Amino acid sequence: MRRALPAMAALAAGVLVLGGALGSGCAGRATHAPPGTGQPQRRGALEARIRELRGEIQSNATALGLPRTDGAGFAPEPGAADAAATDPMPRSPEPMARAGRCERVCDLAEAICQDADEICRIADELADDDSRRACDDSQNSCRAAQQRCKGCR
Repeated sequence: MRRALPAMAALAAGVLVLGGALGSGCAGRATHAPPGTGQPQRRGALEARIRELRGEIQSNATALGLPRTDGAGFAPEPGAADAAATDPMPRSPEPMARAGRCERVCDLAEAICQDADEICRIADELADDDSRRACDDSQNSCRAAQQRCKGCR
C-alpha cells in the first residue's frame, strides 16, 4: 500500500496539471464576449435600420400624396422622400390606366405596412420611447396608405 501512495499522488498531480492545461486551452478559445460588449453596436445598427425604414416609408408615402409625418421617434434621413417627390403618381381617367395606378398605390401601401411591421419588431427589442414613437408613427402611415389603396378601387 505504501508503494501505491506515491503512484496515486503522481497520478493526481498529472490530472491536475492536465486539467489546468485543458482548462486554460478552452478559456483561450472562448468566443463569447463578456456581458455588455457589443450591445452599443447592435443598438446603433437597429436604430440605423429604423431610420432607413422610416426613409422608405416617407418616400412611398410621398409617392402616394400622403402628408409628411411629424418625424416622431427616429426621423428618416434628410432627403429620403425627395426622390419620390419628383415622381408623382400619374392620374388618368382611363380604366386600364386607373387599374395600373391602383395596383401601384396598393403595392406602395403594402411596402409601407411591411416596413412599419419591421420597425415595430425592432421597437419591441429596443424598448425605448423613441422606438415606440417610430412604431406608432409608422403604423399611422400604414393605416393612411391602406385607406388610399381602398379608396382607389
